[in-house]
Amino acid sequence: MQKILLFIVLSLIFNAVFAQKTVVFQEIYSDSTQRALSLVKNSPFWWSPKYFKPDKPLAKTTTGQYILDIDKPQRLSLRMGTNSQPVFASPGDTVSFIINPYLTVGHITYYSMHFSGKNAAQYNYDHLSDSLLPDKNLSFKKIQDIHNYKDSVTLWKNQRLQFLENYQQEFHLSDSFMEYAVASINSTYAWLLYNPLFYKYIRRDSLPTDYFTVVDQIQFNNDQLLDYHKGALVMRYINCYMEDTWSNFDIIYQNILHNFTGRTRAYLLSAMIGIFAEHQDQSYAAQLFSAIKSAPQYVKEPEYLDYIKESEEYYLKLNQAIPDSILLTTYLKPYGASSFISLKDVLEKYKGKALYIDFWASWCSPCRNDIAESHEAKEFLKERDVILLYMSQDTDENKWIDAVIEDQIREHQHLIKDPKESPLLKYFQVNEIPRYIIMDNMHKIKELHAPRPTGTSLPAFKTSIINATRKIVRYD
Repeated sequence: MQKILLFIVLSLIFNAVFAQKTVVFQEIYSDSTQRALSLVKNSPFWWSPKYFKPDKPLAKTTTGQYILDIDKPQRLSLRMGTNSQPVFASPGDTVSFIINPYLTVGHITYYSMHFSGKNAAQYNYDHLSDSLLPDKNLSFKKIQDIHNYKDSVTLWKNQRLQFLENYQQEFHLSDSFMEYAVASINSTYAWLLYNPLFYKYIRRDSLPTDYFTVVDQIQFNNDQLLDYHKGALVMRYINCYMEDTWSNFDIIYQNILHNFTGRTRAYLLSAMIGIFAEHQDQSYAAQLFSAIKSAPQYVKEPEYLDYIKESEEYYLKLNQAIPDSILLTTYLKPYGASSFISLKDVLEKYKGKALYIDFWASWCSPCRNDIAESHEAKEFLKERDVILLYMSQDTDENKWIDAVIEDQIREHQHLIKDPKESPLLKYFQVNEIPRYIIMDNMHKIKELHAPRPTGTSLPAFKTSIINATRKIVRYD
């Protein structure tokens, strides 16, 4: 009898502890049985296409509940179908949700999740505030007066804070949620103010003297709020810390090293290494490798260390040829051919020619748009004697052929065999398309994320092609 009682007590304790470390979601209505709830794996290094993380499907019980394990209150992004939505979740919450249509654009309908249950207000807050007071329209225009832009951004911040205050009066909100909400508003405010500098619309010396007065008062060196400050930290202390970011590696690095501590310093150092590695400039190679070597002294988080390692590997691929292990195990089918051939054989046909490689697919609308609008780029490539080499990720060969004919891109066209397992796509970390890569006439990699051949990217595209095809004159 005592053993039975002991078992019951231990079971109750276990269940109580388990419940305190989980969030339970219960869908009470859906217009589709094909959708599943998943956790969007937001990378702390979101700007990096090479650091893509797939969604994590949530475990579903036999009663239709979704279970999520978390150890502390935090902001998450949930996805059901094609829609993702930020929420603030706490261990021990049990909430139900219903799927509601909230916006239709053309033939596309967007849905939102509306929650009820314990702490439901904290789950609904982000969608409500984003819907009523979006920040998407607060992008700086070149012709816009910087004073008016700052006023618009400040008005948005004040309205968000007022909305939060009213929301708090209506609902019970936890202290951790309030810390998150205020930090998120402040971080977005700082991000928006730095946008004109980041996009080079204005020089720092042209800003009003009080432009960053409010931002300067935000305590960014705060490990507790790091997850909510990451966007502003990167803008303020890396991308926009100096007028010319790429010529000031040492100044940016030393500022982070000496003025930050703990996880915030670790994050900024990791982010800086990745951003400079991705920029692909050789002028700061010695400083970059020194920072990578020293990183483990300050960075302990496994995810950050993995990112640093991947950034180093990425940077080391520049000015190198594709390894034979990739060339000999990647297979492509030239348009009009009946069989696949190795990538080594494909490149051999273009010996002595620089290459602009376009990774695309028939189902990729942005890819097809780039192809349709790239006439000027194609003429420029011909002038520079550069081959535009198409590599499709289609798994349906007939759809590939139809798209090739429709878009009139038969020349230098290839279909990648088994794209999900392709050694080349894994080597280049092609997680999203369209994606472009430039190789010089020796088939050494010059740019792993080359500019797109259309629109506002066209000037950068031309500069990249010129740099990759520039002949070196030697005087012996």
